[in-house]
Amino acid sequence: MTKKVHSIIATLPIVATVIGGYLFFNPVSAYVSTSGNANKNTRETIDLKTRQITPIPQVIAIPPCNLPDPPPICDREPLPPNPRPPLPVINLTGKWQADDGGTYYIRQIGNQVWWYGEYSPTNPAFSNVFNGTINNNQISGNWADVPKGSALSSGSIQLRIVSYNRIEAVSKTGGFGGSVWFR
Repeated sequence: MTKKVHSIIATLPIVATVIGGYLFFNPVSAYVSTSGNANKNTRETIDLKTRQITPIPQVIAIPPCNLPDPPPICDREPLPPNPRPPLPVINLTGKWQADDGGTYYIRQIGNQVWWYGEYSPTNPAFSNVFNGTINNNQISGNWADVPKGSALSSGSIQLRIVSYNRIEAVSKTGGFGGSVWFR
């Protein structure tokens, strides 16, 4: 008996496959209405491959759930972001030179920094002391000239720790001359 295909019902069974983080939907068979039999409304399942109908996969880009902001359809919690690595511990204690021609003897204890700086040990044009606090890579504090030298100024200064061997002034008041320290 020959059967004629009248219509294909729009609802198709679907197989979903995840490949490389993408979800593929593929129809695998179709229901057809046939004629030529006693019931005329019976349905039979026909495999699409036997009819040489090749379904075209539809790619829906659903990223894996471990991305920073997963889509709301994820079925699990996202992974926490990687914490920032801690700043390396730098000990600033030592003898430093500055671009103002001075020598600075720096002492660091924890996050506190002190220095004594002078232009010349015998007859300095300036001689000063400093006390500041380290916060991340910044040092903020106050400086003052001492009577060993001829200058008698004071002010505040904010420094940036660039590396183990370099410090730079970010802002300074009171006429402080140095801007870069190195060892």
